Amino acid sequence: MTLVHPWALVLLLALPACVWLLDWADKQRWEARRRFALRPGVPSRTNAALLLTAMALTIVAIAQPMGRDQTGASKSAGDIVFLLDVSRSMATRDGVESRLAQARAAIAEIMRRAADQRFALVVFAGNASIECPLTNDYAFLRDQLKLASRESATLGGTRIGDALRFAAQSAFDDASRNTRELVLIGDGGDDGSSPVSAAEELDQHGVRLVVIGVGEPSNPGYVPVSETDQAPYLYRGKPIRTALDSTTLKKICAGSPGCRYARLGEGAVDQTVLESKSIVSRMGTGAASMAGSLLALSAAGLLAWDCVTRRRTT
Repeated sequence: MTLVHPWALVLLLALPACVWLLDWADKQRWEARRRFALRPGVPSRTNAALLLTAMALTIVAIAQPMGRDQTGASKSAGDIVFLLDVSRSMATRDGVESRLAQARAAIAEIMRRAADQRFALVVFAGNASIECPLTNDYAFLRDQLKLASRESATLGGTRIGDALRFAAQSAFDDASRNTRELVLIGDGGDDGSSPVSAAEELDQHGVRLVVIGVGEPSNPGYVPVSETDQAPYLYRGKPIRTALDSTTLKKICAGSPGCRYARLGEGAVDQTVLESKSIVSRMGTGAASMAGSLLALSAAGLLAWDCVTRRRTT
């Protein structure tokens, strides 16, 4: 068994103080009853035990214990590396938000549903770089995600194949995990880096691919100077328009066994991404089931405590 938030167990140290306070309160209550010749009611230890048990179960539920399957492996999903396209075209706004902003929102939503997982962030354009190594320090990764921009990659262009190879070879480590998943998020288009061949090689590294397209496939948008400067970017004096190249992304996905492809909707994370069996359905299943059972027991204990309290005050 593993704990997602082991720090929560520190709260158990407060229980002895709660015991003392309950004992003191009961002594005061019993002294008042004695003065007025009232019947003593149910012994205080029963009442205190029910309340303290409920509190302890709640604290353990906050720690989110993760069960293990028959092989002894944790039921968490394993390692996920986000491979984020930060090329100039990702600053295009097909609606209110830029494609890069939509991609950031998708990553943040996947992380929000995480349980006992490690994430990494790799960004790419003409080359790739690791902005955050595998970690379960989600706050740090969110900070790095906010900083991800076209300036994060030193070369222009879009070389998806090179980025896939780089992420598979450099972003994962040798720690024992259930799965290795690489989530490619971008608007497609490639500058001759053989991305389909790179996707086919992922299986050799034990990496499963998920491809998420961002943008509109049938309504090209103007490429801006930057994400903050929406003036059209001029190439040889003419503005550039670009659409989601879903054809290329689907070919990449087809080259990798077990790959799933989905497209983000404007301003929100598409449910086909969040419900994908390759990501979210394996995220936190063990923790959720055990935490829910503990909270149910805690609620039962509080109900019993309430019933006993009512009996003692009547």
